[in-house]
Amino acid sequence: MVISTLYVVIFSILSALSRGIITVIDRYQMGYRKSSVFTVNFFNNLLSMLLVTVVLIIMTMQHRLALNITPWLLVRIIIYASLVQAVAFGYSALFRQVTVMDSVLLSKLTDFVIPIAIFITTYYFNWHSYFISVVSTILVIGLFLLSVRTNNSSTKILIKNFWLIGPFLILQAALSPVLVADIKTPEALITFTILTIYLRFLITLTAFLRQRHQANMIREQVGSRVMMLYGTRAVLTLVAQLTFTLATSSQTSSIAWVFLNMTSLFSIILSGFFLREKVDLKSFGVILIIIVLGIVSNFV
Repeated sequence: MVISTLYVVIFSILSALSRGIITVIDRYQMGYRKSSVFTVNFFNNLLSMLLVTVVLIIMTMQHRLALNITPWLLVRIIIYASLVQAVAFGYSALFRQVTVMDSVLLSKLTDFVIPIAIFITTYYFNWHSYFISVVSTILVIGLFLLSVRTNNSSTKILIKNFWLIGPFLILQAALSPVLVADIKTPEALITFTILTIYLRFLITLTAFLRQRHQANMIREQVGSRVMMLYGTRAVLTLVAQLTFTLATSSQTSSIAWVFLNMTSLFSIILSGFFLREKVDLKSFGVILIIIVLGIVSNFV
């Protein structure tokens, strides 16, 4: 599916922003309310499944099933969903090992390689996009050095933890345009996204069942305010996944990863609004500069 660079930028910003809000909700649920990871995942997956089922029913009534389900398509959906979930698991493991600012740096470092990886799979390379990838990464490196004190020991920890997320991000970026290359209509792409969410649910359900001894955690008290948070998170999950699929479906998706890899940086800014945490104005400035560069690149 061919999408203009400007729309790729818009979709990727929406996806990163949605995932940034999801991160803030998770930090509130697990950090402030001390909810378990299993409880958060259970209710989010349950509500997300209900939401996409309603969307799928409406689409089926209006457009019929927009995809021709074949064994090869199912294989591609499995690969796509597995990569998305692997990155999600990678971030979960990463957040247990390093700070949010560290995770911003580790994910942005892949921007040096992602445009080249996309070129290997699609034979498409744009020097303007690569320039923005490099400049945005240098800006984040500068922000990191100004915000965090580093030494040899911390550098070794960062290098070690890079392998939790870096290879999965690069592989996901390289394969995403290929896996959806022949999906031409928005309806088909939405259906593909919904099936991806179903499969992600099955993957997380399998992980949940393997930890069956923790199942009693879902009996925790859940009030109306908490359910509203879960509902909001479910809607944001759908928005984030759909805009992510749209942003990464094109061969021009290298510019999308400039913003997708800033999800943690968005969450730092959003924490100031929702959790009343201190916000470094330098972080806001870096995001603004990179967004302007991404939009300007569409007219160069």
